[in-house]
Amino acid sequence: MLLESRPKGLHYVFTAAAGHSFAFYVLVNHLILWLLSEGVPRENASKTFGYYIAAAYVCAVLGGGLASFLGAHSVILLGVALYLCGLFALVLNAGHGVLVLGILALGSGLIKPNIVTLVSRMFPAKSPLVDGALARFYSAINVGAIAAAGLGGYISTRYSFRAAFITALIGELIVLLSLFLGRKAFSVTASESSLAPLIAPIKSGTLPPDQPSVNWRSLGSLLLFLVFASLAFWPAYHQNNAGLNVWAEQFTNRVVFGFNIPPTWFAMINSLICIFCAVPVITWFAIGARRKWSSIAGYALMSLSFVLLCAVSYSGASAAEAKYSALWLVLSITFSSFSEVMISTIGLARVSEQAPRKWDSLFMSIWYCTVALGGWIAGQIGSSFSLIEGFWVFASLCCIAGAGQWVELRCAGRAPTAATAWLRTEEIA
Repeated sequence: MLLESRPKGLHYVFTAAAGHSFAFYVLVNHLILWLLSEGVPRENASKTFGYYIAAAYVCAVLGGGLASFLGAHSVILLGVALYLCGLFALVLNAGHGVLVLGILALGSGLIKPNIVTLVSRMFPAKSPLVDGALARFYSAINVGAIAAAGLGGYISTRYSFRAAFITALIGELIVLLSLFLGRKAFSVTASESSLAPLIAPIKSGTLPPDQPSVNWRSLGSLLLFLVFASLAFWPAYHQNNAGLNVWAEQFTNRVVFGFNIPPTWFAMINSLICIFCAVPVITWFAIGARRKWSSIAGYALMSLSFVLLCAVSYSGASAAEAKYSALWLVLSITFSSFSEVMISTIGLARVSEQAPRKWDSLFMSIWYCTVALGGWIAGQIGSSFSLIEGFWVFASLCCIAGAGQWVELRCAGRAPTAATAWLRTEEIA
């Protein structure tokens, strides 16, 4: 092969992604539970969670923009420095002020889009190998998320939330170490040329920038996909760290053989499914028109995951009194996790494929903006409705989005715009 499917240095990117994911999800998994333990009303805690998620992903726009001038590697280092400062402030003050959470959000926003950029820039533009690399990248993120839910959940239950936040520092130190060890391999990512990975070693700027043409029809389809993701998928997805954690703590019988399972441990199910099922699911849906059907199936599963819990809540005692079997929560998270694989991972690949190489960090930051809007919507719904009412709202939004994607697919089917044709038009001549 002209280019290896696993370029030298790619494992350093995956390690860095896992490290930051660990640090990020230690905070996100415990944010609402921590605020509730501090006496913050559930409505305000939900709003704070939504604002933090929105800020973290909106700041990705700044991270993508800065990378166009400073380079992705440098912006990641700046983000790590800010995130470490925010974690130290959080641990020392144990406060939940706007400034501390703002610093953490800014640091995360500088890191997220540029780590993805390091992955895609190790391949020629529109390379068919990018999808597989991004699937493994997604698995690396979920390895960090598993560690965050498992280790962070155990420490917060056994000791304190502050002790759990201390462990998040380990994740950012792993990012720093990975960037240092992989600094030579990352030189290929400094070039704006889409063919840079084919010629190594290179010096930044030695190759002329060569950009593929833009397929405006596919961009229109992508825009519609992003709109539905913003309004339906991401608000529902964020319940893994919000509403479902509350359900696990307050409404789930978590005692198994005398051991009280920490609420955040249920989030490990999501990560395990993403790790072991992402590649086979993506491979299957990458064939022909299945790619677009994946989002429809994903919305159906996400809606079903919430309908299941809503139905259980009406099965007997009121939700205020009941402690339901943990199996219902496990099944709900399983459905939503497969939904994430079908929508988020394939969506990440679509954005990567259509972004001009020079502005790929900026385009990736737009993808993160949809995550931000979804986080804000999740916070507003969580503060405006009861837990069960909110679940019904999320289920309804996903049904509407799935129907909209089906209509878009049917309309696209009347013209030569099937997924295979879309991929061919995006290749470099």
